[in-house]
Amino acid sequence: MSILKKNLPFLLIVFGVCGFAVKSIFIKISFEQGLSPAQLMGLRMLFSIPFFIAAWIFDSFLSKDKASSFNLKGIVLCACLYFFSSQADISGLKIVSVGMERTLLFTIPLFFLLLSTIILKKKYHYGIYFAAVFSWIGVIIAFFGEQSTQAGISTFKQIEGVGLVLLSAILYAAYYIYSAEDIKRTGFISFNSQVMILSSIFALISLVANGEIKETFDLQYKHLEMPFYLAVVSTVLPSFFMLYGVKICGATYVSFCNKAS
Repeated sequence: MSILKKNLPFLLIVFGVCGFAVKSIFIKISFEQGLSPAQLMGLRMLFSIPFFIAAWIFDSFLSKDKASSFNLKGIVLCACLYFFSSQADISGLKIVSVGMERTLLFTIPLFFLLLSTIILKKKYHYGIYFAAVFSWIGVIIAFFGEQSTQAGISTFKQIEGVGLVLLSAILYAAYYIYSAEDIKRTGFISFNSQVMILSSIFALISLVANGEIKETFDLQYKHLEMPFYLAVVSTVLPSFFMLYGVKICGATYVSFCNKAS
């Protein structure tokens, strides 16, 4: 039992990483069924929000003393980072392949190191930056390999897709950095729930702004299956598992575990 308890954070991080890793499959299938990026993001968060509300209420009953730690500024910032990161990733997957998206998301730890150096003034061994250069060389090689397999898609369009996924990686790395301190004050369950609820509201506003709200609620059941899996398997469970990992192991460790996916 003690061994399981000792390794629980690592196991939960692994489960969270696996959940995030399969999200691109759910997204690609949804695109094949005719859903738009705004519809997919809206449905993803719409299916997620009841779970986050329930988790927040449950945690509030267990830890009433954390009410005073409510940090609106931190919650809004992290909700914006998560929403725009997710939206950029989904939009990028409309263009690039699943393999290319996963390769580009390998850069999350690199952006984490860069941003933590700039924002938190942290210093790392020069070998890490040396490894970062080689990682970028790999990304460039993968991009040119992608060009030869993506027939019918212009180079400009492919660059747009790559840019969106890279933007997603940058924003997600920033999300890790800024969430770490708030988790210590608020608790990972309450903080994650508050951030995701606000992100869900942003997603629904985006859906309305795109004029796709009616079409979304008129979708047949078969079109809702993949967004539901995306919500539960690749959003709700991983978000709690990964932020628990941030709380116990630190954001740097979690970001490198994410790279291993």
